[in-house]
Amino acid sequence: MKFGIIGEGNTDQIVIEQILKGYFSESKVDLEEVTWLQPVFKETGNWDKVCKYLASIDFQQAFQDVDFMVVHIDSDVFTKGEVKKRLPVDFTDKNDVETVDAIRSFLISQMTEEIYEIAKDRIVFAIAVNSVECWFVPIYQQDTSQINFVSDDCIATLYPNLLNKHGFVLKKKRQSTKSILDTW
Repeated sequence: MKFGIIGEGNTDQIVIEQILKGYFSESKVDLEEVTWLQPVFKETGNWDKVCKYLASIDFQQAFQDVDFMVVHIDSDVFTKGEVKKRLPVDFTDKNDVETVDAIRSFLISQMTEEIYEIAKDRIVFAIAVNSVECWFVPIYQQDTSQINFVSDDCIATLYPNLLNKHGFVLKKKRQSTKSILDTW
C-alpha cells in the first residue's frame, strides 16, 4: 500500500510516517511506500501551502501514484494571527470532534468537488486538535489534568521528558528537520 502525505511541515510528516509504519508493522497489509507530497523533503510548509496543494492539479495527479492520501493540519493555526483573519472556521463553543469536523469541511472546500467525489474514500484526514506535539503528551505524562493542550504548553510538557528519555528536545515549532530525522 502506498501513502502520500500532505502536511504543514516535515516534522509533522515524520510523525505521520512513523505512525503509519508502526500501524502497518502489526498488519497483514504491507506498507510499500510513503511519499512526502507537500512539503517535499527539507522544504518548508505551512497551512497556506496545504490549502494551495489541495486546490492544485498536483493533488489530483498524485492519486495516480498513491493508494491513500493523508492530509494533515494542526487546528491551533486556525486560532491565531493571519490564519484566524483569513480562514472562515468558527470554533466558538466547539468541542474537539466539532473542531475536527469544521477543519475537515474547510479542507474539503479547498479541493474541487469532482476530485473529492472521486477520491474521498482514499483521503485520510490527520487533523491534530491543537498540534501534533499534543499527540505525544499522554505517552510521556501520566497525569494530564493540569495541562492546557495548546502547542506551546505541549512542547513545554514534552521538553524534560524527551531530553531525559531520548536526548533531544523540541524548543519551538520550527525545529530543524535534520535533528529530528537523526533520532529516528
